[in-house]
Amino acid sequence: EVKAILYLSPTEPTEKFEVANTSLKTTIIKNALNLNLAINGSLGNLSAQPGNTLNLTLNTKNSSPEIANKTIIKLTIEAPSVQKQSILNWINFQDKYDGAVKGEQINNDLRRGTITWDDKKIPALSALKANDEVNIDLGMPIKGAEKFDLSSAKEYQIKVSAEMSFLDFNGKTQTIMSNPITITLNSDFAFDSSHSITTANNQDTYEITWKLTNNFHPLKNITATADIYGDVSWQEPENIPAGEIKYDPLTKKITWTVAQMPENLDVLALPLKITLNKKDPTQNTLMSKVKIQAEDTVTGEIIELVGEEISLNNKPTP
Repeated sequence: EVKAILYLSPTEPTEKFEVANTSLKTTIIKNALNLNLAINGSLGNLSAQPGNTLNLTLNTKNSSPEIANKTIIKLTIEAPSVQKQSILNWINFQDKYDGAVKGEQINNDLRRGTITWDDKKIPALSALKANDEVNIDLGMPIKGAEKFDLSSAKEYQIKVSAEMSFLDFNGKTQTIMSNPITITLNSDFAFDSSHSITTANNQDTYEITWKLTNNFHPLKNITATADIYGDVSWQEPENIPAGEIKYDPLTKKITWTVAQMPENLDVLALPLKITLNKKDPTQNTLMSKVKIQAEDTVTGEIIELVGEEISLNNKPTP
């Protein structure tokens, strides 16, 4: 209970004249209800790439002894768009509660989508009693280059927030906001490794191709490194598509560095040739996992990838 008393300014220090007083009884039901948003396990901002899937979870729990009636939960997502088409794949998003979806174009570069759940979609929202809890899980795919014109997108952030409204014990509408989350979309930078094997004079020669692909943002400071194992011979590549390749015979480490991969260059393929001079029955791996790193020049974030190792027991890949 909150009580307020208004006094008239006294003429004497010992005098006090009460003009009016009032009191207000309140409840803390609003503070006892929480709405938490998590994306890919994170409650804060995060990064993603085109082609990824965003796994969203909304959680609300009534920690109050009072009942929250007629609860409505609304999720809002603003994402890059091109020609009024969102980078999010709304057609294939997953929601077992089948919330009501509405889309609207904010401007030429952003589109907003909202999903709303009420007691018709989730019966428990009709009256959230003490300790009642509701979880909503969603799977929202981000379109890749094959379904979205990444090169024309001018925005690179997805902003997600949620709100919950309900009727308190006085029948008044209360609204609670979730934590907002911003997802930074980095380049769809990808790495692939393939190889073939030829045998001559009881020696296997591995012809390996490292391939970098990118369709979204320009990249810089690209590096790809791997270790070679066993008794091998290194053949210097004849055609290097960009940057430089170094092989240290002491550490047996390969390092490919590329200063820049501009937006109009979507593929870089580097051929490598390694001969296994002598087979060791205890050796299982020719090349370690490839560690790749690049900087997205638009977002300023570092992208890190890991490529598969080459096992001596694996069949060659086409």
